[in-house]
Amino acid sequence: MRAWIFNIGDEITAGRVVNTNASFLAGELDRAGITVEKIIAVADDEPAIIAEIKAFLASGSALLVTTGGLGATDDDITRRAVAAALNKKLASGASADLFPEGASPIENRYGSADGFLISHEGKTIISLVGPPYEMRPMFKDVFARLYSGAKKKEDVREFTVIGGTEADFDKILRPLRAEFPGVSLNSYCSVGKIRYVLKGAGDEFAKFVGRFAGLLSENIIGVGDISIEEAVVSRLKERKYKVSFAESCTGGLLAAKIVSVPGASSILGESFVVYSNEAKMKYLGVKSETLAAHGAVSEETVREMVDGLERIGAGDALVSASGIAGPEGGSREKPVGLVYCAVKIGGVTRVGKRVFKGDRNLIRERAACWVLGKLWTYLKG
Repeated sequence: MRAWIFNIGDEITAGRVVNTNASFLAGELDRAGITVEKIIAVADDEPAIIAEIKAFLASGSALLVTTGGLGATDDDITRRAVAAALNKKLASGASADLFPEGASPIENRYGSADGFLISHEGKTIISLVGPPYEMRPMFKDVFARLYSGAKKKEDVREFTVIGGTEADFDKILRPLRAEFPGVSLNSYCSVGKIRYVLKGAGDEFAKFVGRFAGLLSENIIGVGDISIEEAVVSRLKERKYKVSFAESCTGGLLAAKIVSVPGASSILGESFVVYSNEAKMKYLGVKSETLAAHGAVSEETVREMVDGLERIGAGDALVSASGIAGPEGGSREKPVGLVYCAVKIGGVTRVGKRVFKGDRNLIRERAACWVLGKLWTYLKG
C-alpha cells in the first residue's frame, strides 16, 4: 500500500513552525509497511487543498492522511476542501462539527476539535488536527482500528546506538551490507545518538539482524527509537541504583533529561548546579588550590566534584560535568566546546573528555547526551 501525507497550514509553509507531524506520520506508516509516496505542505488555501486532494484521488495511492485546518476559525478549511474534492455536502456529526457526508468522526481526547475518516472509491482519507500532542494519539487510535490486521511485505527492526559517529559505525557495518545485499539498512542521526532501521524478510533478514546486534552490542542502547535518558533510567532501575549530578556547563540539563522520563523519582537522588567556582567549593568541597592550578574545566575538578557528591551520600552513581559552552571563555589550551565529565560507581571514578562544535546551547545539549552515554556505558560494565 502507498500513502500521501498533507500537512495544512500557513504556519508550516511560512516556516513559522517545524513540521514534526510529517516525520511522525511517515515513520508510523513506514513501520506498518506502508510506503509514503508524497509529503506535501499546503497553505490555508481552499482551492490549493482541493487540487491536491484531487491529485491524490487520481494517483495510485490508497491512503491520504491530512493534518491541520480542523479548528473553529475561518482559516480552518480542511472539512470544506475534502467535501468539495469528493463532491459531497457537509453534515453535522455526533460531535456537532461539520464533516463531509459519510465521514466517521475521530475523537480528539486531548483537544476540542475532532478529526474524521472517510472512504471514497477504494481510497481512504484520514483528517487529523494540527497540534502534535493531539494529533498523535488520534492517529494511533484510528490507524490501529483500520490496519491492525494488515500484512507487512517485509519486517522492520530499529536499533538506537551511541558512542560513535555514523562514519565509525559504517566501517564496522560495510562488510555486513555487502554480504546481505537484499537487506535495507538506513541510519538517521540526531544529537547524541544514531537510529538504524533494518528492513528485510525471511531467514536472511533474521541472520542480518543477529549479526548487526552482535557487531554493535556495546553501543546499542535499545530496540526502537529511544532516548539516551530512557536507556539510562531503565538501566538504573535494573541495578536499583540512584544517580546524583553535579553540573556546571550543562546547567541542569542532565537532571532535566532524567526527570523527563516517567519513573525517574525512583532513581534520581540529588542534583546540584554549581556554576561558579565558589559554588563548587561551597557545596562540593572542591579545593581552591585545584581550581587555581587546573581551572574549573579539568579532570582534577570533575573528580573532586564527584568526590563531593560521595561525601554527602548522594547516591550509587555519581556524575559531574564541567566545560566551556561559549561563545566566550575559550583558549588555545581549552577551546570553546571542551567538556570534562566524571562518573563514580562503586568507588571507581572514570573521567571523559570531549570537544564539541556548535553554538552555546548545541554544545550543552551534545555534552549532556555524551555524559549520559558515559553513565549508561559504565553502568553496563
